[in-house]
Amino acid sequence: MFKLLEDISCLKPVSRLGVTDFRVVLIGQVAGGKSSCINTLLSAFAERISQRASSGCGRTGITTSFTPYPLKSSSGSSADIRLYDTPGFTETSGLDLIDFNYILEGHISDHYMFHSSIHITWKSEKFVLKPTMSHRIHCGAIVIDASTVDALTKENTEKLKALKALFDAKGIPCVVLLTKIDKVAPELEENWRSTFKNQEIKECVDKAATAIGISRNNVHPVKNYEIELEVDEDLNVLSLLALRQIIHLSMDHMENVILREDGNAVSESAEAVGSDTA
Repeated sequence: MFKLLEDISCLKPVSRLGVTDFRVVLIGQVAGGKSSCINTLLSAFAERISQRASSGCGRTGITTSFTPYPLKSSSGSSADIRLYDTPGFTETSGLDLIDFNYILEGHISDHYMFHSSIHITWKSEKFVLKPTMSHRIHCGAIVIDASTVDALTKENTEKLKALKALFDAKGIPCVVLLTKIDKVAPELEENWRSTFKNQEIKECVDKAATAIGISRNNVHPVKNYEIELEVDEDLNVLSLLALRQIIHLSMDHMENVILREDGNAVSESAEAVGSDTA
């Protein structure tokens, strides 16, 4: 586990873009486990149980603000990663695609207060009119309760597919975090190391990947801390493996942004030369 922590902490954003932190947003249904995912990663880094992100099982969710959660080690040093929570949605309520579009594009500031009855617009408080790569989201995580995969309604499935399509349209990578895997395979509590070999988990990963339209290697089974009072290294590894993949995808995204910028610069230069010789 410590090698994983070290590997993740050493990863840095592409310097040319002027970005200081990887910005990762967690999105999903109410009670899916988004805030608990953040707390689990905070715990893995701090080597103690952390509950900085408010979590619970309210019908309308617990999260109310766009709070950044930097990952700090037990020594106090920070990785260049900020995790952002968002309010959960239901079939008929919660953030919509326009709201998520503004979030991904970096139009809302840290600590923005969400309101269940008010959607994000350019008139929203502290709205960022011209966001840079430092404001934008570099990777997303769609969080799904693994025990609900078989029971996803048509409406919820369509919402999740639309979210994935939005990420694709923006060129922003995303993964799926399958939480509460102990409800799907209770025997894992005896040996978390067997998670990726467990047949029930393999089938759950396949179903989630098919439902949303995402590759299987971007669907990560994880178990959040709920009743534990001490950290468990084997349990931490599941979340850290997912986080490392998220950061690698973020780095790929940044490289793609640079390629696009270079391509646009070449095209503009060619157009300028063409107009001069016309």
